[in-house]
Amino acid sequence: MLRDSLLAWAHFITIFALVSTVVAELVLYRRQMDVVRLTQLQGIDRAYGIAAGLVIVTGVSRVIWGLKGAGFYLSDPFFWTKMALFVIVGLLSIPPTIHYLRVKNTAGADGAVAVPEAAFQTMRRLLGAELVLLACIPFLAAMLAHGYH
Repeated sequence: MLRDSLLAWAHFITIFALVSTVVAELVLYRRQMDVVRLTQLQGIDRAYGIAAGLVIVTGVSRVIWGLKGAGFYLSDPFFWTKMALFVIVGLLSIPPTIHYLRVKNTAGADGAVAVPEAAFQTMRRLLGAELVLLACIPFLAAMLAHGYH
């Protein structure tokens, strides 16, 4: 039981870290920024990738070594829906990563960057969509935990 509790705790902590990084990106991303802000965003985006990897590692660990066992998870459609949403969130995170790299290269001599309005709105929508989909995952987890099929 202790192992299962520790696995659940580790999984939850990594999920909180993942969500925190997306919130931080959404809060810090601006149409007008400087290179320092972009560097911060790139660091947060890197932390997002690390957190996502740890969510996967801790989640797989729960499936393999958790109390309920792999059979419980792998046969449940809510589990697979959660996995699909997680993959979609991961795919939605790719354009912002590329965007931060590209935008940083447009900095003027003073270090200022002006993000074109269309690109700014697209990135804001993608970050918002990541948060909305991440918010759906705990509902699916609750349905899974309570045995709904």
